[in-house]
Amino acid sequence: KDAFKKAVQIDPNNPIVHKELGEAYYKTRAFDTMITEFKKYLELSPGDAKARGIILKIYFENKDFDKCAEEAAKGLKTEPNNLDYFRYEIYSYYELKRFKDANEAIKKFWQTPGLVAKQTDYVYSARIANAVGDTTQAVGYYKTALQNDSTNCDLLSEYIKVVYQQLRHYDEAVGLYNSKKAKCGLTSLDIYYLGRCYNLTGDS
Repeated sequence: KDAFKKAVQIDPNNPIVHKELGEAYYKTRAFDTMITEFKKYLELSPGDAKARGIILKIYFENKDFDKCAEEAAKGLKTEPNNLDYFRYEIYSYYELKRFKDANEAIKKFWQTPGLVAKQTDYVYSARIANAVGDTTQAVGYYKTALQNDSTNCDLLSEYIKVVYQQLRHYDEAVGLYNSKKAKCGLTSLDIYYLGRCYNLTGDS
């Protein structure tokens, strides 16, 4: 690390030295300093998607969604079809409750050439559609996500909430709650809502 520091002092405009120093800081989990060096590297050599991806991953995992969205937007200016940049931007917008921005971005995302979707794409698409009031789209994405991961009880809870609260399909919600009960049990809140559904269907 000390050798890289000296190299930066000697040649501060050498992008590789900043990258090597950043990687040294990454290994010691000094993430703030690592990000500073990686950003300097990207200023001098903006085309390294892997380096920017590491920055985005750290921002997102640390729930620094403002910085994550900002950094992803920078990357998309030079690589408008980079799916990982898109994902970090969209997911961060959702976590920041910038639902309109997330919805506009995810519509563009699904039109990206060569798109190979991940499970999280369907999950966030469902959440975003629900947040902007597009229940039909939300249900479609939730169903796809649950087909891909039928044992995900948290995801199933999200979907049941849409069926119960937005669609008001109480009979279906009862069936889904019983399915969840068989797979992973019910929380006290689930039991409360299940009782409400039974009352609303007239089957108490």
